[in-house]
Amino acid sequence: MFSGSSVKNNKVTDKLVKFVAGTNLPISIVAKPEFVALCKELNPTVTLPSIKTFRTSVLPKAVILLKIMIIAFKIYLVQLNFLKF
Repeated sequence: MFSGSSVKNNKVTDKLVKFVAGTNLPISIVAKPEFVALCKELNPTVTLPSIKTFRTSVLPKAVILLKIMIIAFKIYLVQLNFLKF
């Protein structure tokens, strides 16, 4: 899927998801030549995911992880009697 170090690319991809979600920018930003050039300048060894990979794989996985975290937090609140179902 990516070239270079898999662990490093996973960290970059995680940061990329947080960047896109946190700034409300369109996901197409990952394919903009200026953005890619900026990322390459910051770290030439990391390859960004393509927009197709970002849209079909990276974001859905991030959404699933977020849903799991929300469920875990709700369970925690129930255990503390802060939330009732």
